[in-house]
Amino acid sequence: MGAVSCVGFGWKHVVFDFELCEQFDNLLNQKASPVTALRPVPSFQDESISLFESRAICRYVLEKYANRGNKRLYCTNPLQKASIEQWVEAEGQSFNPPSSALAFQLAFAPRMKLKQDMGVIKQSEEKLNKVLDVYEQRLGESRFLAGDEFTLADLSHLPNTQYLVSVTDKGEMFTKRKNVGRWWSEISGRDSWKKVVDLQKPQPPKST
Repeated sequence: MGAVSCVGFGWKHVVFDFELCEQFDNLLNQKASPVTALRPVPSFQDESISLFESRAICRYVLEKYANRGNKRLYCTNPLQKASIEQWVEAEGQSFNPPSSALAFQLAFAPRMKLKQDMGVIKQSEEKLNKVLDVYEQRLGESRFLAGDEFTLADLSHLPNTQYLVSVTDKGEMFTKRKNVGRWWSEISGRDSWKKVVDLQKPQPPKST
């Protein structure tokens, strides 16, 4: 969901044409570059440019198509952009590691018939709770993480949180916190994100 969430918000925020590809099949049939060997998916290609990291994809789309949508997602004002980058960095360094670990252990390991690591689950939950305590304080001061406008800082939190809230039993970590719960309800209720979530649902077989 991560790659799609970063480019799929185009319906409402940045208008551009894109096509979803069978990323895993395509990558298995090509020789991996040094970058793809480290992080094969998500991937994004625009003309001759290939990107393989969700935050890099988001920044590229928002910079290149800045005149086609919501410019406030990645402001041009240096101070505002610095605030956005600060919280995108917080997501990458502090929020993503424990939330990704929990999403994998609780949502994906059972489907893959892998044994869940209870130690990892416990440790990740403790770490994520500490991060969310910081978020709770921040979101008591502003409507969104980087200020009073929805930005890339908020958008980057959507994929992992969606799994934890909708697929696992850890959703209360978000909803029990007054400010975090309010923030999550608002960002996940955006029409553009609902369309991204709908893309992940199994599609009915085409009639022949």
